[in-house]
Amino acid sequence: MTESVLPSMTETLLVRLIVLGLISAGGLVIGWQGYRGFRRNDNQTLLWLSVGILLLTTVPIGGAGLLRITDVVTQQSVNLIVLVLINSGLIVILYAFTRG
Repeated sequence: MTESVLPSMTETLLVRLIVLGLISAGGLVIGWQGYRGFRRNDNQTLLWLSVGILLLTTVPIGGAGLLRITDVVTQQSVNLIVLVLINSGLIVILYAFTRG
């Protein structure tokens, strides 16, 4: 008779998948552009920046999705792996900015 105010679980999951896909695709595009800049200018900073962006965006999303699908590890382990990957990306980006 009355519809629920909260969206159903499938709609929420679909929205999450779309947002994560957009973030991952954006990270791939930016990482690829950084790699192209490295190849064109032979600048190591752009290579490290590209790797850091990929570690910050695309790798954690894909890795977490793969680990959740296969049920190899627990949810807490997946969260820890994602946090390690994100922090690794930040460290690589910091290295790219400070190396000299």
